[in-house]
Amino acid sequence: MTEKTINKISLLFRPADCVLSVRNEFAGQISRQRWALDTWHASEDDIVRILAQATQLQQNTENVRIICQSPFFTLVPLALFSQKDAHYFLDFQVNTVNSTTIFNIIEPKEIAAVFAVPQMLVKSLSRFFNDAKIFLHLTEIINCKHNINVNFGQLYFAENSFDILIFEKKRLIFYNSFKFNTKEDVLYFLTAIFEQFSLSFGQTELFIYNSDTQRDTIDFLKKSFKLLYLEKTLSF
Repeated sequence: MTEKTINKISLLFRPADCVLSVRNEFAGQISRQRWALDTWHASEDDIVRILAQATQLQQNTENVRIICQSPFFTLVPLALFSQKDAHYFLDFQVNTVNSTTIFNIIEPKEIAAVFAVPQMLVKSLSRFFNDAKIFLHLTEIINCKHNINVNFGQLYFAENSFDILIFEKKRLIFYNSFKFNTKEDVLYFLTAIFEQFSLSFGQTELFIYNSDTQRDTIDFLKKSFKLLYLEKTLSF
């Protein structure tokens, strides 16, 4: 008997939009819906209206991965992390009065991803999902690479910025976010980071996420970074 393939449904909230993507392991992306949404200033009704239009959610609310691309986050070693004090890690970044602090435990890397999401988003999702577990966008990409035994980097593109993580085998040794205007800016930041950690441009793997709008930048980076890979995870 052939095992039934279960589609992976991802609901991604970015600062300016909401994207629903349906994929399966064989066919890739099956469908995609996008709605303009000012996520951090939207009302509960604004968000609920979009969720009500997402036909795939009406058919299956259990097999949905909810992801938030939050600009307010930090990655904390588990040895230093306390659940009851999670909000203190963000006090210097965001006014938590109108946001909710959430954390994801990433056991294989011994990291806690602590991040803020809008309160209205949490309230809206609770009306559609019994247990609305929300994941930081970086939690998704960190979870993609657990078995790599060499140094590597992960880069996630937002609209005018990118997040970069550097791992020494399985241990996170660096992360930061950078704003950029040109592809030369991206190369400048990456070059500085690689030189800081004595990483080889020709031997260090660099995994790129959410790069669909950065084709020129990717082609430019390929001239310097020989092991550059475009990842499908979080490619909306």
